[in-house]
Amino acid sequence: MRNSFAGQKSISDTGTVTAEFAMILPAVMALVALLLALVSAVTAHLDCQDAASAAIRQLVISEDVQQARDAALLAAGKDTIMKIQHSGKQVVITTTCPIVPDTEGWLPLSVNGRAAGLIDD
Repeated sequence: MRNSFAGQKSISDTGTVTAEFAMILPAVMALVALLLALVSAVTAHLDCQDAASAAIRQLVISEDVQQARDAALLAAGKDTIMKIQHSGKQVVITTTCPIVPDTEGWLPLSVNGRAAGLIDD
């Protein structure tokens, strides 16, 4: 015997696809937002590491701290914080860069970059 309901839609089934889509859409949007935040964090980390490398390169070449600071700011942006540690001939530069620009100071999200070099006497 054949099923008389095969291929026919029930009146109660109309709109179920729309309801299912409405349930899944916020989860998809949250996943997309998470992926974009992750990409932003990785990009900021790479920029911060590049800033530390550029600063140590400039410091080793010119031995001028201001030129090293300018190189770091040029590489990673104006919100970059640079710290210099001397230990004999070795110099370590640590840069701290914000992941997102935060004008209010509410989000302490930042990444660090480090680079080391030797300065001749």
